[in-house]
Amino acid sequence: MITISIIGGTGYTGGELLRILSNHPKVEIEHITSRKLDGKGITKVHTNLKGIGNLDNLIFKEVPIENIDSDFVFCATPHGVSMEIVPKLYERDIKIIDLSGDYRFENINIYEEWYNLKHTGKLKSIYGLPEIHREDIKKEKLVANPGCFPTGAILLLAPLIKEGIIEDRIIIDSK
Repeated sequence: MITISIIGGTGYTGGELLRILSNHPKVEIEHITSRKLDGKGITKVHTNLKGIGNLDNLIFKEVPIENIDSDFVFCATPHGVSMEIVPKLYERDIKIIDLSGDYRFENINIYEEWYNLKHTGKLKSIYGLPEIHREDIKKEKLVANPGCFPTGAILLLAPLIKEGIIEDRIIIDSK
């Protein structure tokens, strides 16, 4: 059994993770954290999850990072928050999947320009597109989950670029 914790489980991404992972036969959800909703039932917040697996019995908890010892930790936190959490987990033998933009960019200056936030430091990570980086994702400790617009653009363009069909400048206008 693989143990999972979701840090910041109250938002849309946390809810979707709960929905997907609750039906996985080899996953045990250990912690779903929330500071603001500590003690509140998962399905009181994510009403669409009522009756799915054992989610009706789970509650949000405020759990110190030091007390999380799951095999995998998903950081479903806003941009900027993961930078406070991920380094503490990275020191330990925990696989981390960051769903924010905090570790997506190799160049910290690009991150700071786009998110208008000061980055506290780069950790070794892999850009989490399994269609392109499947084997590297298996080996890496920190997976930086790509956003929806880049995923659509990259999956569309990657085979065209690989085959040399597109050689010039590319412009994507996503809405």
